Amino acid sequence: MCNLKSKKILLFCFAIFLRVAVSQTYSFRQFSSDNGLPDPYIFYSFQDKEGFLWCATTKGLVKFDGQVFIDYKINNVDGDFIQYGAAAEDGTLWFGTFNGKIYNYNKETETLIKFSDSIVGSIDQIIVSSDKQSIYFVSKGSGIYILKNDRIRAIRLPEIYQINYAIEFERSSLIIATPEGLYYLDMNNGEAKKIKGSEYDISRIQKIYGRKRKILVSINGNGLMEAELNENISQAVLSEVPYLKSTPATDISNFYLDELNGVLCLGSKDESLHMVNLSDRSVTTFSTEEHKVIVNSILSDKEGNIWISTGGKGLFRFLKQESSMVSFENQPIYSITKDNWNVCYYASDEGIYVADKYNNILKKITHVEGLKLGKVNALFYDGLRLWIGTNSEGLLIIDPTTLKKTKIEFSAVKNISINSITGNRKRKEVYVGTNQEGVFIYKDYLLKHKFSSKNKGLHNNVFYAVSSVGGQIYYATHNSSFSFSKDDKVFDIDLSKRNLSADFNSLAIDKMGILAIGTNGDGVYFWNDTVITPLDLNNQLESKFCNTIAYDTEGNLWIALRYSLYKYYPKEKVLKKIELKTDNDAMFQNNSVYNDESGSMLFGTNRNVISIKNSNTKKSNPVCYLLKVSVFDSLISKEKPLNLKNNKYDFSFEFSALSLLNSEKVNFSYILLGRDNKWSEPSPMRKAEFSNLGEGSYTFKVRAYNSEGFVGREHVVFTFLIDKPFWKKAWFWGIVILLLIGLIFLIVRIRTTSLIHAKVKLERIVEEKTKELREEKQVIEAKNEIIQEQNRDITAGITYAKRIQEAVLPDKNLYEDLKDSMLIYYKPKDIVSGDFYWFAEKEGRFLIATCDCTGHGVPGAFMSMIGSTLLNKIIFDKDESSPEKIIFEMDKEISKSLQQENSDVNDGMEAALCSIDMKTREIYFAGAKRPLMLFRKEENGYKLDEYKADRSPIGGNADIKNKVFTLHKIMAGSGDMAYMFSDGIIDQFNEAKLGRISTKRLRDLLLKLSPLPVWEQHKKIDDFLINWQGKANQTDDILIIGIRL
Repeated sequence: MCNLKSKKILLFCFAIFLRVAVSQTYSFRQFSSDNGLPDPYIFYSFQDKEGFLWCATTKGLVKFDGQVFIDYKINNVDGDFIQYGAAAEDGTLWFGTFNGKIYNYNKETETLIKFSDSIVGSIDQIIVSSDKQSIYFVSKGSGIYILKNDRIRAIRLPEIYQINYAIEFERSSLIIATPEGLYYLDMNNGEAKKIKGSEYDISRIQKIYGRKRKILVSINGNGLMEAELNENISQAVLSEVPYLKSTPATDISNFYLDELNGVLCLGSKDESLHMVNLSDRSVTTFSTEEHKVIVNSILSDKEGNIWISTGGKGLFRFLKQESSMVSFENQPIYSITKDNWNVCYYASDEGIYVADKYNNILKKITHVEGLKLGKVNALFYDGLRLWIGTNSEGLLIIDPTTLKKTKIEFSAVKNISINSITGNRKRKEVYVGTNQEGVFIYKDYLLKHKFSSKNKGLHNNVFYAVSSVGGQIYYATHNSSFSFSKDDKVFDIDLSKRNLSADFNSLAIDKMGILAIGTNGDGVYFWNDTVITPLDLNNQLESKFCNTIAYDTEGNLWIALRYSLYKYYPKEKVLKKIELKTDNDAMFQNNSVYNDESGSMLFGTNRNVISIKNSNTKKSNPVCYLLKVSVFDSLISKEKPLNLKNNKYDFSFEFSALSLLNSEKVNFSYILLGRDNKWSEPSPMRKAEFSNLGEGSYTFKVRAYNSEGFVGREHVVFTFLIDKPFWKKAWFWGIVILLLIGLIFLIVRIRTTSLIHAKVKLERIVEEKTKELREEKQVIEAKNEIIQEQNRDITAGITYAKRIQEAVLPDKNLYEDLKDSMLIYYKPKDIVSGDFYWFAEKEGRFLIATCDCTGHGVPGAFMSMIGSTLLNKIIFDKDESSPEKIIFEMDKEISKSLQQENSDVNDGMEAALCSIDMKTREIYFAGAKRPLMLFRKEENGYKLDEYKADRSPIGGNADIKNKVFTLHKIMAGSGDMAYMFSDGIIDQFNEAKLGRISTKRLRDLLLKLSPLPVWEQHKKIDDFLINWQGKANQTDDILIIGIRL
């Protein structure tokens, strides 16, 4: 015992008034009877699965939501007092009393149900096992009891006569603190063994998370120690707590280590409370002669608050301030990184500061193997080694444990100024941005690429670099262009046209690949592949000069300006300014930021490091619930819907919200559906009143907003119905309707009788007239039948001709393959047409023809069938594929078929025929009086090349031997549009008959249509003809064929 005391170093502690001390480091609030707490003496507090805080007091059981205490008036249970409670994994609440009784809580009835009274002595602890199978009840005087499968049994511990405290150490095992030291209890066999080396009066213990086999122990009279257990948990080595070289109290009654927030709470037997800030080892003591504090229990809730239950002073809530300042000899901090052991490295003017996770300085690195570092601009830990970017000595890489340089050669970046070092650990890449030499990209410690103005066009002054999931590396450089690289290529995008002219200072990329850009004068922008957009809340920033931006683990964007800090929530589009507890003249350094694994952020300034605890207010959104429902000041059940008789009623609703974090800043908004159209304005009022409510169905909803303005889940908390008056009910209107039906029936009956007499008279007159009309009708119908029979015969013939014509048209399956690139506008004047189109595929080429036969209607249709048949015969039977030869053969065959050589029959056709190689876009064209229009795609639009046809038609009584058809060989480009057409559209008159469409108007129309998809061209042509033609009749058959090359 004496040896332990000799190891202690006295710590200077000061005692000041409670509220003044806490305001410096902690957010503090005391809850007492003034706040609705029924009793200020609290044995124990714990949090249930839903998040409510339960307090066992001398006057009963209290549930607390952060602002409202609900007193269940469960006191003096069977002449006993509840002094401990715990929440099981399934939500069941267990309570133990001073006289050894066990209760659980019935949520529906809000009452305690006795489970057992078999334990001898008080129940001082309840431990829920991590395997969720067992619950341990600890009694200081009578030992340990286990509840499993609804049965309680005692664990015999003959060597242990008093248990001070117990914790679950590993699954199915406990560590027990006793006046004689520590014991290890294996719950599988019920055997307890003493742990050697711990033979002290140990009052309380706590497991240290993340450090295997280490626990904190408080020893009566010797303060707080750390115990490290051996492999088989039979030996303990006690030592001073490494981050607390001395304790402010040696007689500790209670303690709690909050490793996440870096706070150690100590309650001492001299009725004082000590809060130890592990970041700077400062101690705040809360105790004066007038303000003694008896600490009964300490709890850390799910939202990061620390709750201290006191004997007589009520409930204390402590929350470490969101921001804190750590100074390293008042040095500017240019870069921050951490290694795998949570050791922090800070770049400064005088080298590198090395600190533990609480920012206690471990050492200062000013030289590496004799080389003076001087000013260090950048640091990066790649998982194995520490990269160091200096201001004048270039790039170094060291082993952080030995401080020795690696044998890797970095001569390329020697004696130059390094701006930043970033990287991608998964891809084993490191990006070194320099002041005058661009960027160096290393992979596996070998130089992979160097990009600068000399070789790849990247600006030489690279401030910062980040990489995306897709492998792109984005750069912040000293100009307004936007640069990124992929593999060995650099891409540069000029953003000056988008009113973005400021330098890029900082970059950050989120999990979705969206890049955030902090500029030097234009605020924040976002880049998503091809689009850059400004932050829609840029005008809320105090300044548009962004020194640093970074995403945290929750996907929120932190924006550090020169003298202020903001946090942007992208999903909610909320921008929050962070209130900083730091010097007013502290200026954020460029890209000096580190995102801690815990979600907290570290920012370097020109004087210190600012540590921001990421409270993630979105996760602590309050949950509303209903306290009371009153009708005319009479309480009613809030659990069931309410049905009321017709009347006018006054309702009041009292509600609250579960929010232990800044609960006093929770606001509420409500709506009564059935009366209101919009939600009420948020306010701290927890009561809503509605008067003179009449008939209708109502639903009362309420929602809560946390201190940052985020809304919690919306709850339909109560529905009720006020009945209609009798004269609005269905049964009343049913009776009224029946009476009206009877009255109507009587009126109708009287009226019907009078009408029957008039009807008889009228029927006689009608019968005579009907006979006359029937005879005349029979004569007319006989004549109509003869005419209709003649029309049916004519129409049937024409319709049959149409089916034959359609049958000889090309295979639609072939058109389906080209439907996205081929236009067919076909509009016969009559049922059948003298125009027809034909296409086929032969030997890898696509043959397509438009033909305009002499006449239209049935004569034209016969010619079109002859033409279609001849095309198939010439191309497939005679195996001819050259357009000019095909047309020549058609001319010969039609003259022969119609015997035109020895007659004056002048029937024939005009045609345009193309043979197209769709891969090479080579076109062979020949035409008989019908041209080809090719609209070539150029940079500024389309240009027309028109290929004239020969003036001879196909057929007619002209001399066949003197006819010549010319072959045009044309090379088209991608996206060009070719058209062939009959003369029907050119010759179409308008309604006023002022003129035809003409070839010129058609050229202008097709020039406008060429860029459009073919389906849209078809619609535009149809619209054009309708507008031009008006009420005029169609002059001729119309056919236009277009194809996209």
